[in-house]
Amino acid sequence: AGGAISFKLEATIQLITDVALDVKLLTPALIKSTLASKPLPIPFSDTGLKVFQETAFTAAYVGQMTK
Repeated sequence: AGGAISFKLEATIQLITDVALDVKLLTPALIKSTLASKPLPIPFSDTGLKVFQETAFTAAYVGQMTK
């Protein structure tokens, strides 16, 4: 389900016209299956990132693994 933030992000992405963006939407099922077959190589706690950054970090990792 979309919320206010996701709608604003979508609008922002659509309004960017001067650069080519490679936007990829990751479904929860794709994230789960990718992490099952290619788990994170280190525990998230070892990254030094904040707890609230874990979802973005995981999405970026899955995005790289599914290229």
